Amino acid sequence: MKKILGCLFLAFTLTLSACMSAEETIEERKDLVMEKMEDRLAEKYEDEVDGDFSVYDIEKGGNQAWFNYGFYPAKAEYDGDEFKVSMKTDGRKRFDTFEDNYYGILYGEDVKEELEDLLSYYSLYDVEIEYLLSEDILTDEDDLKEHLIIYADFDVYDEDDLDAICELIDELDEEGYQRWIKVHDQDTGKHISTRNRDSDDVRDFFE
Repeated sequence: MKKILGCLFLAFTLTLSACMSAEETIEERKDLVMEKMEDRLAEKYEDEVDGDFSVYDIEKGGNQAWFNYGFYPAKAEYDGDEFKVSMKTDGRKRFDTFEDNYYGILYGEDVKEELEDLLSYYSLYDVEIEYLLSEDILTDEDDLKEHLIIYADFDVYDEDDLDAICELIDELDEEGYQRWIKVHDQDTGKHISTRNRDSDDVRDFFE
């Protein structure tokens, strides 16, 4: 009996040790990836900023196993401003594609304010506006608009509301912004996303 108990205790100890070792390995890889992200940010923006970046809240990308290989998103901060980063890596030696949207803070605030002013004329709700991740530092106004996306919802109660959302879609398309607006018909319960659809598609759907 003592031998059996001893074997069980040994097996339990080994299992626990293996689990702790695996957790430590994951944490070590997470720390390494975040450190590499900070290095990439410092290298990418060395001509624009003078200070240290901080990366945190790193997550698993898609259905990839933790740090075996894949894209890993995280949050970052510089001088009180929070933004997003992402890196493709195996968590050990390979650190490939790196993207972030810090460029929007440096060069895109005026473009973002223009979009916010345009949206203020429409009854949108749950509005979120953000710059898409990019490998490049974007400064050109057209490029900034192309990488600025709006997420929002809009309720349609009558024909005037439908005209309004279609007008907004046309304006956003003309300016080059990206959009993912969910339009809800409050009478029928039908709803549609404007992503990859123009104003004619939306109008046809509800009419």
